[in-house]
Amino acid sequence: MTDNIFDSMAKRYDTEDRKALADVIANEFRRELAGHEYHSMLDYGCGTGLVGLQLTDMFDRTTLADASEQMVQIVKTKITDEGLEHVEAIHLDLTREQTDIEVDVIIISLVLIHVPEVEALLSALYKTLNPGGRLLIIDFDKNHNVYHPKLHNGFAHEEMRGLLLEAGFTPSAVRTFHEGQQLFMKQDASMFITTGSK
Repeated sequence: MTDNIFDSMAKRYDTEDRKALADVIANEFRRELAGHEYHSMLDYGCGTGLVGLQLTDMFDRTTLADASEQMVQIVKTKITDEGLEHVEAIHLDLTREQTDIEVDVIIISLVLIHVPEVEALLSALYKTLNPGGRLLIIDFDKNHNVYHPKLHNGFAHEEMRGLLLEAGFTPSAVRTFHEGQQLFMKQDASMFITTGSK
């Protein structure tokens, strides 16, 4: 991931549009997790915590991790301000380093589009999950109106299932759950959710 871009964006990241989109994403993750009992969660690529901090009540222990140190500093401040003693924020880039974290659930939202080697990251996330654990992914559907040299333009559903299988996961169906105007690089776009079980 391009750390310096996100470092420079960190202080002005929490716009009203991003907060509104984070609410949509967090609500969909909550629906997907309802009815299951898990103890620990990792929000990888957490940014400023807009999604992960909304889900901390569902877990005994939550780790929010990001490759941008500036983003992590903002999350740490939010954790302190909200008095969340069971939540920690760490600087972590699984595309470059390993971790000894082990969790029951990993959420990753709008992160894979920024990752050049998606397969390698999914394999690293697989190692971080406890047996029986689940990876929940929300990202953009493939969008041919988007072009950026440092971004994927979303993912086709079968492509996503194939990536999860390759990394060792048992994938669920990939389901589009939200559409909106100017969501992705100022283009109308839709988002999918899928899960991979270990």
